[in-house]
Amino acid sequence: DGWGEGRHVISATVDGQQIAERTVLVDSSDPTGETFAITGQTGGVVEGATTYLNAGDTVSVTVTMSEEVVVDTTSGVPTLKIDIGGTQVDATYVSGSSSKDLVFTYTIQSGQTAAGGIAIVAGSLTLNGATIKDFAQNDAVVAHSGVDANTAYVVDTMVGSLTAALAQDTGTSDSDK
Repeated sequence: DGWGEGRHVISATVDGQQIAERTVLVDSSDPTGETFAITGQTGGVVEGATTYLNAGDTVSVTVTMSEEVVVDTTSGVPTLKIDIGGTQVDATYVSGSSSKDLVFTYTIQSGQTAAGGIAIVAGSLTLNGATIKDFAQNDAVVAHSGVDANTAYVVDTMVGSLTAALAQDTGTSDSDK
């Protein structure tokens, strides 16, 4: 058909005179997730390059698409699985429609621990009835690779214990006088 991917200029002429010109964009490429990354948090304690997350803190995951996409959540909300200490949980889509960056969040629960960081599970972007499409209505490819645990985000919701030893005061030292 001669119409390859990209911009094409269409001109209309009558009796050798150009009467109209339009540029048409042909987009038959499906948008894909280019990068998947743990990108931030709400709450937590930052010490150097590490953020320590506790129950109630929220972690953000950003999926950067190959092009701007529209997320339609009329029939469902996309999720993305993250791995917290060997347990897979769903981060839920919260923002990014009409942009390249889709943001998912998850609130850390009591009892979760990930001393080695939080990972993103391969092939876990699930639409759940939602759609993710580019402006030409091409469906996004949801298949993706996993991302190893990000050690900059450590989860520790376990309550620590403190052991104290008390010595008996005999009343015979010089500080007692």
